[in-house]
Amino acid sequence: MNAANNRRNKFLMQRLQLLIDEYGFDTALSALEGLAPEHSVVTRYDNQKREKTPSRKSRRPAGMVGLVDALEGNDKKKALLLALASRFDEKAFLPSVSDVRLFMETRGEHPQMKQRSDAMRPILQLLAEMSTESLEKLKSTDTSWGLSRLGPLADAIRERGAEMRSDRPKKDIVSQTGSEDGKESDGEPRNRSDASPDSDAGAIKEPEGGGTVGANGSPTARD
Repeated sequence: MNAANNRRNKFLMQRLQLLIDEYGFDTALSALEGLAPEHSVVTRYDNQKREKTPSRKSRRPAGMVGLVDALEGNDKKKALLLALASRFDEKAFLPSVSDVRLFMETRGEHPQMKQRSDAMRPILQLLAEMSTESLEKLKSTDTSWGLSRLGPLADAIRERGAEMRSDRPKKDIVSQTGSEDGKESDGEPRNRSDASPDSDAGAIKEPEGGGTVGANGSPTARD
């Protein structure tokens, strides 16, 4: 039985090869598809490709939007994060590396990055920690020109970072003020009138009864 099938397949392959040599592979394949479309090799290949390749709707978007989309929940805060993430990907929010660095430094972070894309996850982390009200302020502010011109945006950023900044060691203003006052007092000339009346105690006085003062400071009698 197997020998018979092998002979039939060999005969079929020879006939097909003659058709391909005479009409070309594409023409012969199109003719076969027209005879039996449901058994088409191309149709089966396309069906298999559709099964393996996810549809566009199931594909997760790239960039920060994809990171936000992976977060759980579907509340108002996530919607705000999606809006800000979309603007970040389009460089309409924190468009430059300097803007990203300023945003993070204001939040108490010290980023080590070479490219803007390196800060995508840290920025999302900071945004996720912000309140809904602060996110609304960011969303309602035109950030297309960066942070340097945006006072309201800076206020929204500082609102959440106040606690982090308060934990930093502060300078002792009182001690500094005292030391500065001391420096100023040292620089002021003293009034001679404030000198102690005993300040001339070290002056050399002529001994009573005349005479002169010796080299050792003791009086000597006159001749």
